Amino acid sequence: MNFLYWNCRGTGNDRFCSIVNDLRRSCKVDVMTITKPRVCGVVGDKIVEKLGFNASFRVEAHWRYEGIWVLWNKNKMELDIVNSSRNLIHPIMDEGRGIGWVFTTVYVNPNEVLKKKCFEKNKQMVDGVFVP
Repeated sequence: MNFLYWNCRGTGNDRFCSIVNDLRRSCKVDVMTITKPRVCGVVGDKIVEKLGFNASFRVEAHWRYEGIWVLWNKNKMELDIVNSSRNLIHPIMDEGRGIGWVFTTVYVNPNEVLKKKCFEKNKQMVDGVFVP
């Protein structure tokens, strides 16, 4: 399984979808996380639809900042979102082997006060998570 994480600027750029599709095919990406997409709503829906994955979960951007997208192929794995917040998506992934694993995708604001609050909140969320 191949996983691609991209802290992206330019999600709304006309070339973005073709670049992602080229990467997805050439690297055989099964799961992709995009942070800071800066687009949301209907525009985000249209972009996600063009990226070639058949499942997704999004934390929408606020004020055209932040946001997190997790995209994957259902035929390769099951992905269940355990928790999410404005700064975090925390799923359990099962590739069909009967053993799930957890990963966390976080976008942290560079402001030191907001960063500290984010890490404190996320630590509380993650502390109680286990893989059944």
